[in-house]
Amino acid sequence: MIKINGVTSNRQYYGRIPVFDYKKAMHRFEPLTFTNTSEGTQCISVSEHGDYKDSLVYSLDGGTTWQQISQWNDAGDEGTYEGYIYVNSGGTAMFKTTVNHDPDWDYSYYNTRFGNGWGEGTFTVRGNPLSLHYTNYWNVFAYKDYEFHNLFFEFTGLTSAEGLVLDCDTVPDYCFERMFMYCYDLVTPPLIPATTIGAYGYHSMFENTGLTATPVIQNISYTNGSFNAMFCDCHNLTQFTCLIEGDFTDLENEITNYWTRDVASEGTFYKSSNATYIMDSMDGIPEGWTVVDAS
Repeated sequence: MIKINGVTSNRQYYGRIPVFDYKKAMHRFEPLTFTNTSEGTQCISVSEHGDYKDSLVYSLDGGTTWQQISQWNDAGDEGTYEGYIYVNSGGTAMFKTTVNHDPDWDYSYYNTRFGNGWGEGTFTVRGNPLSLHYTNYWNVFAYKDYEFHNLFFEFTGLTSAEGLVLDCDTVPDYCFERMFMYCYDLVTPPLIPATTIGAYGYHSMFENTGLTATPVIQNISYTNGSFNAMFCDCHNLTQFTCLIEGDFTDLENEITNYWTRDVASEGTFYKSSNATYIMDSMDGIPEGWTVVDAS
């Protein structure tokens, strides 16, 4: 048994709510929402492809009124444009689309991305990122390849994604790749309750963040590269929980390659009693860490 979010169990919890109740609930009806948790007005940058930049709207009053971004700057990258939203201290900025994205839209090149426009201040993020792509986002449960890769890439000052809804059953190929990479201040991750992970679905998802503990990886199905570099260079990481059953000693398929490179020198790795890893401070359980059979 392990303690997760203050609850002693081998299940994953959101506060006191089990994951199976969290899915299709909680913040699923809320559009992607940022909160400025620092003093003074701060800036959020948003990058969007020209085909959908005018259909992306935002609200600064909790969803009462919505408006388009008034000025877009040509980012000079595959038809991408960048706009800026200014959020008062304690205020929120919500984002949603007014037009459903084309079913064949290629997210590997043209996905939305958010950042810290001034490189100052702190933010949290919650809500349903499907609001960026669907007008009926609360009724959409299937994600697409690459759909959210780089979504918060290099968003400095982003401290918490606890209320971010990632409640799909299947993470498609590359879907969350580099989602929080270089979010150096991110300490609180979202839940990741999916049961099947595609090729490189979590690749570098939390690389170079401030996490001290990983979200719980349940006993799920995976494939080539699913967890490659997932927590690479998380220098403060001291607790890792992975309850998957299986043999991870063969690194040929890049399942766990680089996933614990340069984490803290001491920590605790909670694993399934039916799982086998190499003791290696890069591709397995870090050398010097305590290993606990949690399930």
